[in-house]
Amino acid sequence: MKKDSYKISNKKFISNFIVPFFILSDDFNKDLSNKNSKSGADHNNFVFLSNVKNFIFHNKKIKLGCKYKNKIIEDKEVGVINNFFEEVSNQFDIKRNWAQVSRARNIAKNIKMNLLDEVLSSERIKVIYFLGPNKDEKTSFDFVIELYNGKQFRININTGFKQKKVKSLDNIFYLLIGNDSKKIFSSRYKPSWDKLTQEWFQLIYNNVSKNYKNFIDLFINPDRSFSLTWLSYFKCDIQAEENKILGKKFSLLGKNYKKLHKLISDIYQKSSAFEDYPKVKKDWEFIKQHILFNEIIEDVLITGIKNLGVINIEKAQNGFFKAKGDLKIRFIRLLTYIAGIKSDSLHHFSSNQYRFTPSKKMIRDNYNNIDVLFNLHKRKNSEEPQIKIHFFYKETPLIKINIEVVFMGGEMNKKLGGSIFIELCKGIENLKEVSR
Repeated sequence: MKKDSYKISNKKFISNFIVPFFILSDDFNKDLSNKNSKSGADHNNFVFLSNVKNFIFHNKKIKLGCKYKNKIIEDKEVGVINNFFEEVSNQFDIKRNWAQVSRARNIAKNIKMNLLDEVLSSERIKVIYFLGPNKDEKTSFDFVIELYNGKQFRININTGFKQKKVKSLDNIFYLLIGNDSKKIFSSRYKPSWDKLTQEWFQLIYNNVSKNYKNFIDLFINPDRSFSLTWLSYFKCDIQAEENKILGKKFSLLGKNYKKLHKLISDIYQKSSAFEDYPKVKKDWEFIKQHILFNEIIEDVLITGIKNLGVINIEKAQNGFFKAKGDLKIRFIRLLTYIAGIKSDSLHHFSSNQYRFTPSKKMIRDNYNNIDVLFNLHKRKNSEEPQIKIHFFYKETPLIKINIEVVFMGGEMNKKLGGSIFIELCKGIENLKEVSR
């Protein structure tokens, strides 16, 4: 069976190989604890690696696993693990990498304490498949624990569950309202985009120090700012012909500039360019909220939802609305996209944290028990997220998603994104039961 593999670092070697040992062997754990647990100074590297290698080849509960038709089965090619072990062990030193050994032990303890309702003992474990050299870049888990009752648990210990992420707003909106998502930059909203552009330029220009103003003047006469449009802003080049190809260097920012929008975006990131940067930032957030979100984003979403045939949306509480029918389906699809829900449920462990993400099948099977509440409006001067989506399982909070509309690649850039925060709530435990 031919498999693709990629280079695994010492850190991943520790995670992939040592964590299962701590889960299965109390003796292995005690041996390390009886010696210097802070530095590993009392440990012989050769002895340690020999113990690990013996554990790999002689413990019947730990096996090299490989993916086969979306399942994890035993890879019986012993040479694969032997060659891999020799390669990575030559790079490993227990004294230098002691922190990783300690981390692996803490992760193992976390797994044993939190994977099941009761402490996971080695007696309940039939086998642990570690991926090792068979793990590829698309595999989101590091090893699989299989119990004697046939249940399998896919364990992720290297990347964890990301609570914060940024996704393309176009992708987010397409999942919610389909092709209506492309209307954000349509002629309907041109006056709002133009007004946003003018407010942005005037805010920056009127608040930067003289040296910055003088350099901006090389690109545009500030008196023209009141006639700037969204499209003309991005076309605005440096005026001197000799600078139009390579641009002109601005020493205060250490870069060459030939486009106005790039210059203004970089100036905004330089707090020392302003006498009162916190006020400028606060004013810009206020402007974005009222023009970008209230006049454009909110209208696109509400109009798009209505065009789906959703006329009467059931009001919930605290300003939320309940999604039904096709709209609910779209929110569920958005959930799987944003939260990165895969075909298999995943258990994410670090030294002191544990999070569970359900599989797509769990979401489908429990569709009728899941309610979706959403709020697309942010009140003036409110610090709350612009878009809030709450998923409930039998009236218990399941997952909360907050989305802020942001510019990607620099402020006032052409591409919009969604800055996302995901909270896995207590209700996730109800779906977790399905995987046991």
